[in-house]
Amino acid sequence: MIKLGFLYMTGRAVQKNPETAYAWIMAASLAGDHRGDNYISALQAQLSSEQISRATQRARDLLVHPVSTVALFH
Repeated sequence: MIKLGFLYMTGRAVQKNPETAYAWIMAASLAGDHRGDNYISALQAQLSSEQISRATQRARDLLVHPVSTVALFH
């Protein structure tokens, strides 16, 4: 999740998308993997409160429904 978030954060191999990056990295953090937490702060500075709220909900959805929510990011 962190690696995919990093790709979206940097625009490597995918179109750069800070909100999607935040969602993937936050999902990892919520699952207990905190290696990407330093990215979360950097991404928060680029996002509105509405985007952060939406991305956080997507992160939670990913943990509950990992297959069906992938479509949210396309």
